[in-house]
Amino acid sequence: MLVGIRFIEITREVLREGHDLVIKMARGDDRLDQVFGSDDMHLLRKCPCPVLLIKPQAHKAFRRILASVDVGDEYAPKELESRHLLNMKILEIATSLALSESAELHVAHAWRAIGESMMQGRFVNATKSEVVEYVDAVRQQRKRELDLLMGEVAAKLGQETMQYLKPQTQLLKGYASEEIPDFADKIKADLVVMGTVGRTGISGFFIGNTAETILNRIKCSVLAIKPQGFETPIRLED
Repeated sequence: MLVGIRFIEITREVLREGHDLVIKMARGDDRLDQVFGSDDMHLLRKCPCPVLLIKPQAHKAFRRILASVDVGDEYAPKELESRHLLNMKILEIATSLALSESAELHVAHAWRAIGESMMQGRFVNATKSEVVEYVDAVRQQRKRELDLLMGEVAAKLGQETMQYLKPQTQLLKGYASEEIPDFADKIKADLVVMGTVGRTGISGFFIGNTAETILNRIKCSVLAIKPQGFETPIRLED
């Protein structure tokens, strides 16, 4: 039995025993229409291992799993590498769960064409066809990156496994904070597997505004994966 503040003692137990996963029933606020409560969010921010938060009304088995990945290239080289490793970890876990649960697997990436709205503004002399061409070029690039990522996963798992899973990939145009929860609702996902990307290698990690917003809007169970280099601000007692 652990005595103390729940999320702190759970995190300390993970540090003591080296656990690979924390599974917890989500405790949200029905009045605010939130699945996850304060302890849940603290664990997502501070626990060093993946955290699986189960919605109280969840089915016994996950029938549809949504893996949310980020294949954008608008980051520094070091962060691009960190995000790629996180994407691979998300997909490896999501595919493993889909296989064990005989579940549908959906892989989604939300993207935007930066500067699109400015090109359509009154101060930029871009034609409609130029805007369409630019947006399509960004979409095609993201599709190539997503295909490459899925190809890397297939190389690890084997083509036979991927043919059995038949993962469905989706490019969602818009902000991830809006598109991922909406798509999860649309496909009636039972579980969203996602990364908590923010500052790594620094005690006092933040999961990032986008991840926070997604988590506050998702209505199903969530498995949150930490990026490589994560350091929890919680320490073991002396």
